[in-house]
Amino acid sequence: MIMDNHEDTNENMEQKSRSDSGPFSLTDSMSNSINSEVVGLISNIGEVGIDAALNEGILKEVPFISTAVSIYRIGRTIKERSLLEKMWHFVKEMNAGCADESEREKRAKCFKNDEVKRAEELKHIIILLDRYTSTDRADWLAKVYLSYLEKKITWTDVLIYSECIDKIILEDLYYLDFYVHLNKELPVISDEQSIAFLMAHYGEKCKRFLEKFDYDSIEEFSPKDRFKIHTDRLISAGLVERLPIPINMPSKIMDGQVYVATRTGIIFMELLLGYRYIEDQTVFRKYYFKARFSKK
Repeated sequence: MIMDNHEDTNENMEQKSRSDSGPFSLTDSMSNSINSEVVGLISNIGEVGIDAALNEGILKEVPFISTAVSIYRIGRTIKERSLLEKMWHFVKEMNAGCADESEREKRAKCFKNDEVKRAEELKHIIILLDRYTSTDRADWLAKVYLSYLEKKITWTDVLIYSECIDKIILEDLYYLDFYVHLNKELPVISDEQSIAFLMAHYGEKCKRFLEKFDYDSIEEFSPKDRFKIHTDRLISAGLVERLPIPINMPSKIMDGQVYVATRTGIIFMELLLGYRYIEDQTVFRKYYFKARFSKK
């Protein structure tokens, strides 16, 4: 009995030690995960497939993932395997966009400064990744977090955008892009009943706009239920808002609804796609089709 109590005490001490060292392990491991060796490892994981990487334990060779597994005892349930996959996507995105090793070193140093603060952020990131239901969201969260590390946004902004990310899916970005850019080109943003009005009054301009983005036709937006589902979700996320119908709106569309991308929605797209997004209208098209059809 005494021996059993002694073993329990040792186990409690071991757990406490692991808990105490956890925060610093997280920051060190994330810093160590931003380098060319991990980029190569991530590439190999992409080639063999996530399931094979999980089964063979290759994923745990990524320092951040290995540390998280050790601290939080992440196992092999379906939910936990999903978390590991999303963590892999997050680390992959943290390495993306670095032209050389010096840029990676600069990014990695962010985790050497104020370790306690970074550790709390990373713990929150893991909780968010666990909650998300797709790897797309892991990619988006990494882009938002990188913008924060680069001091483009605040931590409060990260929390706001992480909630936005939780409420939308990849297909919603197709509609958000439509709202962001059409608002710059034409005077009305509205539901599919009003697209007929836009075509009638701004025919060539509207047609050229739609063709710019490879929207094959306005039929892409014609199913009323599909349009409403995507738009309502964007409204719920705070990325799109309803506007009062203007007094001078033609009676043809008085039964329609006017929408516009919010400032939050516009910045969100810039964070995901880079600050060339507004000027270069092909950026979203390339991203969307790559995200939709490329092998994860």
